[in-house]
Amino acid sequence: MDIGLREFDELTTLIYGAALDDSKWDVFLHRLAHLFGGVRTHMYGFDFDSNSDFGMKCALFDPEFIQSYQDYFFDKNAWTDSLFKGTIGAPRQAESMCSLERLYQTEWYNDWILPQEDILGGGGVMLFKEETRLFLLGGNIRRRDIDLIEKPWMEIVSLLTPHLQQAFEIARTVSDQVLERQALSATPDPCAAAVFAISEDRRMLYANRAVEHLLDDGAFIRLDFGRRQTFTQWSHDQTFERKLAGVAGSDLHLPETFKLRDCAQDTEWTVRIARVVPEALPYSGLCIPYGTDKAIFLVTLTSAKSIRDTEQLALGKHFGLTDFETRSILRLVEGLSPREIAQEREVSVYTVRNQIKSAMSKMGVRRQIDIGRLVEAQRH
Repeated sequence: MDIGLREFDELTTLIYGAALDDSKWDVFLHRLAHLFGGVRTHMYGFDFDSNSDFGMKCALFDPEFIQSYQDYFFDKNAWTDSLFKGTIGAPRQAESMCSLERLYQTEWYNDWILPQEDILGGGGVMLFKEETRLFLLGGNIRRRDIDLIEKPWMEIVSLLTPHLQQAFEIARTVSDQVLERQALSATPDPCAAAVFAISEDRRMLYANRAVEHLLDDGAFIRLDFGRRQTFTQWSHDQTFERKLAGVAGSDLHLPETFKLRDCAQDTEWTVRIARVVPEALPYSGLCIPYGTDKAIFLVTLTSAKSIRDTEQLALGKHFGLTDFETRSILRLVEGLSPREIAQEREVSVYTVRNQIKSAMSKMGVRRQIDIGRLVEAQRH
């Protein structure tokens, strides 16, 4: 049993659609299960950093068995330990995780696997295993279907793994940006991450508000007269063009992730590119032009903000400081002298001293040592 490129494109498009709307992961799982009739698919995971409790999602399982798994058999799973100890991103066949001889002796097999048409075949992959994030994909195959389905199932799991990993990175990126903005503002902003869709010739098909803001600023990306997306810096544009061509030209359309350094703004950007075919979506995607029969490319841009950057925003907002005042006092707390701060920023030492003096007045302190006390209090 093999699936064609059209079905593969459909699955990867569903994956990236779910990355932008996590309620759609069920659609992906059911389509995957349908293409491999007899494979009971499941995904499990969480991402505490983006406040995402994915839980367990399944297709083709009897709901009563899923409930019994969650209530009792979760700790009895004979494959779990081996899968957790395996290499991240490397698919594992069920029998390689637990021999049949050992499996037959377990309560897990006799009371959960065997009653479900003996679904002892299949396998899965650990996509992420971190302190704050864990995701895995798996499938169970009936004994009578192993010879027909298991090998192609393991092959498709391997092919989908980089797309799944990229999708969860995109989901984390979007969630992280939203949560950060909400933490620093009283009003939620659902479009904090820069997300856009382009054609292969880089015509802009969709841009969220964050992208529109970057375009208005014009310091990093812009549109030419043909509405083609370009980067302001020539070297960035050449890198992006090369990476985009790689995704477009790859037989499996493997996604790309890379960094671009904006020296003028002292910012490092993470760029992610994924290929999708909107016509394959059975629903209107969050930011994908629905119904388009040609492949398009989903791109996310996020700036790598340091702890100091986030701290600067929160501190400035709390005391009503300007950006330059906040930068000066944070560097002062870190042990730099006004002269060192001035040299770092290439401004006059008198400018820095005036900014520190103004910040102290707004913070209601008279001694520089008290600045450190207030900064520490703000951190906690």
